[in-house]
Amino acid sequence: MLVKDVMTKDVGGLIPEATLKEAAHKMESLGVGFLPVCNGERIVGVITDRDITVRAVAKGKNPAEALVKDYMTPRVHWCFGNENIELAAAAMEKNKIRRLVVLDQNKLLVGVISLGDIAVHAQNSKAACKVLEEVSRPAQPRRGIKRVKK
Repeated sequence: MLVKDVMTKDVGGLIPEATLKEAAHKMESLGVGFLPVCNGERIVGVITDRDITVRAVAKGKNPAEALVKDYMTPRVHWCFGNENIELAAAAMEKNKIRRLVVLDQNKLLVGVISLGDIAVHAQNSKAACKVLEEVSRPAQPRRGIKRVKK
C-alpha cells in the first residue's frame, strides 16, 4: 500500500510569522495537533500542539504574541506519496516520530501520514505494532523533584 493512499490530504499549513494563537485555532478547526510551516511553497518546519504547550505556554509566553517560527521544530522528516507505507513506518521508527510530511515528486507538500494511518492500514500488523512500540517508548525521565515556582 502506498503512502498517498492512506495519508491525510489538505493539511493546511502556516507561515512562520503566524502567532501561536493562530496555530492553535487552525489545529482546533482541522482537528489536528500538527501543522507544516511553509515559507511560500517550501517547508521550513512543523509545529505541534505540544510545541505550543511545552516550549511557549509553560514558559509564560503569550500565544497571541509569540510567533510560530520561534517555537516550531525546524527539522522536517518527510517521505514521498508514492512510497510504500512500510518505508514511512521505518522512518518513523528510526526517528521516533509519529508523523511524516508527505511530498510529491517536485517536493511540494501534499499531505501528512501518521502512525495511526499506518496502524489502521498496514497489511503487516506485526510491523505496525513494532513501530508503535518503538515510537511510544518513553525517554528516560528526569530524576528528582523540582519545585515549581508559583
